[in-house]
Amino acid sequence: MRRSRWRMPGDRKPQRPRPLPRRPRPGRFHDQIMTPLAPSRPGETSLEALRPTSPRAALVRAEARCLAAGERWTEPRRRTFELLVEAGRPVKAYDLVACYGPGRRPTKPPTVYRALDFLIDLGLVHKVETDNAFIACPRPDAARHSANFLICEVCGRADELDLGMEESLEAIAARLAFRLDRVVIEARGVCAACRFKAGRRLVNDQGL
Repeated sequence: MRRSRWRMPGDRKPQRPRPLPRRPRPGRFHDQIMTPLAPSRPGETSLEALRPTSPRAALVRAEARCLAAGERWTEPRRRTFELLVEAGRPVKAYDLVACYGPGRRPTKPPTVYRALDFLIDLGLVHKVETDNAFIACPRPDAARHSANFLICEVCGRADELDLGMEESLEAIAARLAFRLDRVVIEARGVCAACRFKAGRRLVNDQGL
C-alpha cells in the first residue's frame, strides 16, 4: 500500500536509522600507535631507568663523579653540563656557545669546547656522531661506557640504550687482535610520541 506524503496531526516524523559506526581502516597507525608499548622483559633495559630524576639530581651526581675522580667542578664545566641536561636532547656546540652566559648571552667558543672535552673524557657527556652534537649522559654516576642511541628524526630526541654488547665486542676484537677504541651504535627512526601525534592527525583527517 502506498503511503501518503501528508502526515496527520499527532503523527511522529519518521526517523532515519542511525548509520553504523565506521570501522577504522587497517593501517600501520591503528595497529602500532594505538597499541601500548610492551613492558620490558627480564634482562632488558628500561628507558625510564636511564633518565635522571631531575636536572638538579643530575648536576649533584655529576659533581660527585667529578670530585671522586680528583678533578675540579669548575663553572664552565658545570654550566655546559647544565645546559645539556636542560635541553634533554642533542645540542650542537655553537648552540651551547650562543646561550652560555647570563641572560643567554654568548661566550667564547674555547670555554665550551674545553668543557665538552673534559665532560666527554669523564663520561658525563656523549657525542652523537651522526649529528655532530652532544648530550648529557642520563647516568652521571655510572661507570664509563659506550653510548648507544635511538634518535628520532622528527623531534630530535635521543634515548640512550644499554645494549650490553661492549664486553662481547671487546672479546671478538681481542680474538682478532683488533684494537677497539670505541663503539658507536646510533639507530634513527621515529619515536613513540611522534608516531602517536602523526597517527592522531591521520585519524582526525580521515574522520575515523
